[in-house]
Amino acid sequence: METEAAINRTSRERPYRQLTTTKTVLISLVVAFIGGVLLYLGGLDLGWEGGKALLNNLGSAFIVSVGLALVWDLWGRRAFSREILETARTATEVEAAGLVRVGTNYVEDPDWEDLFRNVRKLDIFVAYGRTWRNAQMSRLRMLANNADARIRIYLPDPDDPATIAHLADRFSMDAADLVNAIKESRREFVGLATAGKAKIEVYYRKGDVVFSCYRFDQTAILVLYSHSRKRSQVPTIVCRAGGSLYRFIRDELAAIEEQSKLVN
Repeated sequence: METEAAINRTSRERPYRQLTTTKTVLISLVVAFIGGVLLYLGGLDLGWEGGKALLNNLGSAFIVSVGLALVWDLWGRRAFSREILETARTATEVEAAGLVRVGTNYVEDPDWEDLFRNVRKLDIFVAYGRTWRNAQMSRLRMLANNADARIRIYLPDPDDPATIAHLADRFSMDAADLVNAIKESRREFVGLATAGKAKIEVYYRKGDVVFSCYRFDQTAILVLYSHSRKRSQVPTIVCRAGGSLYRFIRDELAAIEEQSKLVN
């Protein structure tokens, strides 16, 4: 349907484009004819050298201007218009997605300091998140001391053999090491809790983990996984509320919560 609509749109635009091209060519021919006449007159013996030079210069200017006008109108202007349209279309798509930033280093690319500064509701979905957790521990502790804050952490269920077997194979880890890493993550997050301070909830979920994500109120970070089964740089996407990417992460977190059980 989309292709058919594009064909119909092109068909509707073609008569206008053909008319514009015809007008351009006709005007160019008229101007070129005038230039030729001026050059012809400049070649005659008029008895006034200044007049001959003037006619020759005018004739040359007319013909050169015709060439430049044709090149610009028939090729240059349309190529420029296409480039402007493509740029505008890309900008519109980025705006619709709510895209803020794209990188390949999830530890450094997002502005974590700014994200933690005023956050009140933080959702974390990771396999065990040791690297990120260690890098952000001081900020997590500060957030945990905020009585108005709420932190939710979703981890794979270490007691589900199928989940552990699949993820251990994905990450090229020993199953026992993965279980220990998950339980270590739970202990550290639970250890942030202080009476009267932020509400901290840790959940276990059975099933595969195909990405990691973090939601800081109205901003979300999506971190993809690599199929290479080794540590490598991975796409990291930062998006804001109101865009399609944020809605995707919001809906995924809602589904993850439904599939999870509270363990603390």
